[in-house]
Amino acid sequence: MRLLLRRNSHAAGSSSAGSSIAKSTGIAVLGGTVTSLTLLEKIADASNIPVVKGAAGAALEIIKLLQTMYNNKMDCADLVQRSTSLMVVILGMFKGKKEEEISHHLRGAVERLTVTFHEVLHDLRKVAQRGDRSLIGFLYTIDNANTLKGCAMRLDWAMQEFQVTSNVDSCLKDLERHNELVAEIREGLGRIVPRADGPSANTETNLPTSVMPPEPVIFGREAFIEQAIELILNNVSARIAVLGPGGIGKTCAALKIIHDERIGARFGKNRIWVPCDQATSIPLFVELIAKSLDLPSSKCNDRFKEVVIFLESSQELLVLLLDNLETPWDIDGQQSNIAQILARLAAIPTVSFIITMRGSQYPVPDKVRWSQPALAPLTPLELSAGRDAFLWIAPSSASDSQLGTLLKELDCMPLAVTLMARLAFNGETPTDLLSQWKEERTALLDQSGGDRGNSIEVSIKLSMMSNAVKNCPGAIAFLSILSKLPAGSLLSHIPDICPSIPNWRNVIRTLKRVALIYESADQSLIHMLSPVRSYVLLHHPLEARKLRDLQLAYFRIASKGDLEPGSDGFLLVHKEISMIEANMEVILLEALHIATEEPDAAIRASIHYSSYLYWSHPRIELIQAAAEVAKGARSNLFAKCLWEYGTTLLKCDVYDQAEKVLKEAEPEFIAIEDRHGAAQCLRMVGEILRMKNQYDEAEMKLKQAKSQLEELGDELATAQCLRSLGDLLQMKNQYTQARMTLEEATTKFDALAYSRGIAQCLRSFGEIYLAKNEYDRAENVLKTAKSLFEEIGDQLDTAKCLRILGDTLRMKNELDQAELTIKEAKSQFNDLADRLGVAQCLRSLGELLGMRDQYDEAEISLEQARSTFGDIGYRLGAAQCLRSLGDILWMKQQYDQARLTLEQAKSVSDSVQSPLCAAQCLRSLGGILLDRGHNDQALVMLEEAKSMFVLLETPLDIAYCCTFLSTALRLRSSYQAALDELGQARKIFESLRQTEWVAKCDKEIDLIHSSQNN
Repeated sequence: MRLLLRRNSHAAGSSSAGSSIAKSTGIAVLGGTVTSLTLLEKIADASNIPVVKGAAGAALEIIKLLQTMYNNKMDCADLVQRSTSLMVVILGMFKGKKEEEISHHLRGAVERLTVTFHEVLHDLRKVAQRGDRSLIGFLYTIDNANTLKGCAMRLDWAMQEFQVTSNVDSCLKDLERHNELVAEIREGLGRIVPRADGPSANTETNLPTSVMPPEPVIFGREAFIEQAIELILNNVSARIAVLGPGGIGKTCAALKIIHDERIGARFGKNRIWVPCDQATSIPLFVELIAKSLDLPSSKCNDRFKEVVIFLESSQELLVLLLDNLETPWDIDGQQSNIAQILARLAAIPTVSFIITMRGSQYPVPDKVRWSQPALAPLTPLELSAGRDAFLWIAPSSASDSQLGTLLKELDCMPLAVTLMARLAFNGETPTDLLSQWKEERTALLDQSGGDRGNSIEVSIKLSMMSNAVKNCPGAIAFLSILSKLPAGSLLSHIPDICPSIPNWRNVIRTLKRVALIYESADQSLIHMLSPVRSYVLLHHPLEARKLRDLQLAYFRIASKGDLEPGSDGFLLVHKEISMIEANMEVILLEALHIATEEPDAAIRASIHYSSYLYWSHPRIELIQAAAEVAKGARSNLFAKCLWEYGTTLLKCDVYDQAEKVLKEAEPEFIAIEDRHGAAQCLRMVGEILRMKNQYDEAEMKLKQAKSQLEELGDELATAQCLRSLGDLLQMKNQYTQARMTLEEATTKFDALAYSRGIAQCLRSFGEIYLAKNEYDRAENVLKTAKSLFEEIGDQLDTAKCLRILGDTLRMKNELDQAELTIKEAKSQFNDLADRLGVAQCLRSLGELLGMRDQYDEAEISLEQARSTFGDIGYRLGAAQCLRSLGDILWMKQQYDQARLTLEQAKSVSDSVQSPLCAAQCLRSLGGILLDRGHNDQALVMLEEAKSMFVLLETPLDIAYCCTFLSTALRLRSSYQAALDELGQARKIFESLRQTEWVAKCDKEIDLIHSSQNN
């Protein structure tokens, strides 16, 4: 294109004296500019077409600005020429046409040209602001020259937009015959541009020689780079492609490969970088290759033939890096030509090449035999590599706690990480940047005036403006839909969420090809990187109709969540929804926010989704929002919202607030004549009171709920009330009554084929057997219950079984296996965000560590558990921790602190009606008194503790008390009584297979006999 323009300037001609004046003073430039100003005004007036007038107006502004510049006169003159010539070409296209005769394509091209003019004007103003004659202007000389050259390139691209394939000079001649203005313009252009010495220069051959960029510092690509290097070294003629989306680090990876010392040893100086992003035409692409190879300028009509002859004649190995090949590849109708060029290069045995290209698919595999195994497209960095890359630029950010969160927000996309790190280097903290990112998104990462390497927006925009996307109907709409889904979309959901895009399969293929979207490893999920998603949300918002289609689709998905473990389809539904939870919350919260007229659909979907969450990892934010909307809309769904909200709070161990919400829900159900809902509220309030150790009130509520539910004929809910009553009795250590109640509940669950209820009763039986020291029986029952829970997909109850199994193994003195089991349970509780379960595991681990005499570690674990029990209001757990801490202090002979701790534990145990924990505290207090020589007081306490254990029917506790009592009696010389206690203890230990304690009893019996003989 430059060739065409320069030929016009030479055809117009000017005197050598005029050229000399132009070079020395710039008067010719200014004079020609004035002429062009006048003529462009005439062009605009003559056209009578608004878009042409707009373009001419923008060109006029450029020329007016250029006449104020004194430095870079030749470049300025060149820009005047280009701007005016472009307008001449446009006038020729619109000659004799009326506005209504112009196609919208051509009109759009002119509008885009006007945008280009404005972009050039913006850059020129920056140059002008620096001051042509000032010191600053001098310092910016190189930058100004580069900017002006960049402006010229943009205008060349604009000319390419109009597909001017004939010589501009012939176009001007044609225009001369139709418009006298053209002659005046050519005369003005002759005065603007001085005559060049020598023959007319071809712009394509005046490209700057490409200089290989330096080796970059990169992170997290070691395996990829090593694989690429091996492919090159293992093939005489290697062809590899570095693929991936914009900003993923393709150029950096390729440069790292080509700079490797092993590649250097093989190719030496014959490592050639070709910056294909400058190739806006096929001839320019070929010329870039030629220039990179240092071929001399040529007027040959087949420049690529010269390139091939040069390469084939060389006996040396050579590697080409065709960087950003997508630029020429994306030229309309030219892919076959690029394919021919690649195929011809691949046929030269001494030539290897590396391409970098946006997308995920190798180009023309039928024409180029790509080296195998082919490199997989680049993906985002691992978090650790992203952190390393960030800190290499901004090391002062290492201590910021939000750095990891920021990197996750960026999906560890290398360009985004680099640009964000630059901001951090200049004083911003990751915490501040995270806040700014949430507000500004990709606009925050624009650090250039349109350079893809310094702007995430420009990089993404290039992919979205590719011909593949523009020529694919529905592609942008699909991206807009997908941008609303942070977790991506299951492929199976696409027809439902995109009813307006019938060709969605082709759309997905296209968007995958340009790497704007990805498939998961199992090909079940489609998603986009976070920066791309943010860009689409900002620049291509989803239209209202498509948003409503998306919401309705997610309402239907949410409706599947109203199932519980054991229901048909529960496991499949949970697997499906678990993959798109982030989408659910975004879509449903937005739907609640905008559902001002008919909110019930959004409210109902929120209730169903909260029911799903209840069984996996309950969260309150969504159902709380739904309750507020339902209350404001006076919806009949308000009571149901309160029910879900309250039960979710209970599952989160927030007992007081759960009780308050469920008590509020009960009258709301009564108001809408839903007696069943009201009775269920009573039942759940009873559950809460049981967990708060308010047993009497809990029993009253549960019996009241059971009566109402029986009257309503709800057999399942009646059985659930019975199970809760059985658990309450077990917590009160009334094991016989608890077992009878649980057996009744089990019978009802069995009749209803309700496997979850059966499994829950079995777990409760296991706890009773454990308390009564029937360890083998407890282990068998708990394993059965655990298998049932696993089968129906009840994760929380599975974890509860694991924890109790761990305690059973601990009591059997199988400490290593017990520790593994309890830690596994703790991990599962952590995943489910169940604080009560985590605290119970910590208490169990603390007691296990105490059994190993690891007292310091035991204290830490027990204190953590006690703190959590206190936070959630589970006072029995807190009392049990205090008792264990008291025992540890006793073992450490810190008697005063141990006594105070145990007395506090007993006080709490009494207040929560836990006679077992209270009796255990008494026994330990008696043991401390015994150690300190207070035998009489110890005897009283130990006898009281033993009598309580007898009532509770806990044989191991009875046996321990008997051994303590025997010691107290022996010290009082009551030998027979001491032997009686030891005999009772030995019998219990033997029945429980506590061999170590049996041996201790035998030793103590021998000691008493020895004392009697003396």
